[in-house]
Amino acid sequence: MMTVTVVGLAEAKARLLAMSAASNQRVLQMSLERRGRVVKDMIAAKAPVGKAPRDPHPGRLRAGVVLNYLRGGVGYCKFVVTVTRLAYYGVFQELGLGGKVSARTAKRYAQYEFSKGVQAGLRQRGITPEEIIAAKLNRTPIPGLSRRELRRQYTLAKGRRLQGGGRRRSMAAQPFFRPVRDFVRNWFITSVFNDVWTAIAAEEARTGKK
Repeated sequence: MMTVTVVGLAEAKARLLAMSAASNQRVLQMSLERRGRVVKDMIAAKAPVGKAPRDPHPGRLRAGVVLNYLRGGVGYCKFVVTVTRLAYYGVFQELGLGGKVSARTAKRYAQYEFSKGVQAGLRQRGITPEEIIAAKLNRTPIPGLSRRELRRQYTLAKGRRLQGGGRRRSMAAQPFFRPVRDFVRNWFITSVFNDVWTAIAAEEARTGKK
């Protein structure tokens, strides 16, 4: 944890609030957006990038780091650096995988292993993926398979993934958000503070107020 003390904050806040509402919001939004983009770019540059074909979407995480405006008003403005929905797995990269597994997830893992075993058994019986797909589409039963398992085998025959399958069940943390946040925190706060003071001085010089 890093604590940053800004001298003159109370005075700057009072003089900022003395500005017109439009000027007040514009100053904060422009400064936070400009500095936030620098932080966003630094985080994106540090995001891990996999290599094809092992990584089916190399570079998506890096491209998925975005700066979003949340809300703003008189005396405040909020932006957030986050990842897009397509890059949701960024949290797993940041924090890693492993540790306690929920009962629901454990059940999916077990079901996946069972269905892969059934798939191997069907191959030994000479039943091809094309026959499995046809049986599912034509609603023709395959001896020894329940309708639910036939649906799972149909998914596998189509080359798709079952829930609980194909996922990495353990992965070391590869943080890329927190190191940048900790590194730039002091710079970010003082830079925004200086931006605000500069804008206040310009506004007061233009209006003749102080």
